[in-house]
Amino acid sequence: MRYRRPLTIILCLASLGTASGVAGAAECADSGLVATAANAAQVNDATLCLLNQERATAGTTPLTAEPRLAQISLEYAAQMAAKDFFAHVSPSGQTLRDRFAAASYDFLHAGENLAQATSSIATPARIVEAWMASPGHRQNILDPNFRKVGMGYAIGAATTMFVNEFGTPPAARAAVRTHSTRTTSTRRHRRAARARKASVRHRQGVLVRVVARPRR
Repeated sequence: MRYRRPLTIILCLASLGTASGVAGAAECADSGLVATAANAAQVNDATLCLLNQERATAGTTPLTAEPRLAQISLEYAAQMAAKDFFAHVSPSGQTLRDRFAAASYDFLHAGENLAQATSSIATPARIVEAWMASPGHRQNILDPNFRKVGMGYAIGAATTMFVNEFGTPPAARAAVRTHSTRTTSTRRHRRAARARKASVRHRQGVLVRVVARPRR
């Protein structure tokens, strides 16, 4: 299994300036909706729409919503809001791998994007805009290895915490293998096998992509 150390971003009105949102946001219903406790379904649907617009532009297959990942996202967002922290490792030391294990979610690939926004800019369009402006977060969004995503957010005393959990279940490996066995050309099959081995070696060499907040 490959584990990608997740990425962190803080949204604030000053850093976003007067930007109006990601391209194509108008095509996603409710993309400008400010997140509240009552409109989670609309906000999460709009976020997924925006993510998949970006993937379509990049020629990547769309993500599909995964309820278990959504529950992990929601619980972690609520924990950050309640305990007033913003990090990928909780005060008790729980990591993304720990959260997936606690939910019994097995994966081949996993990643996490976080965002923190004041109420006036806590909209799907502004969140995705900020993620796409950050190379690490953008890479998570466009990564073709990710097939599933879960979204959740929680409203704290002064800010809203957003969490996106990305994952690919082990079944995806079987699908890849099944596809490769249908290759009729032995030469092409061998090339594909060598490419897969090279890809595995590369992934094992790139375990950490972190955007950290400055230490005080």
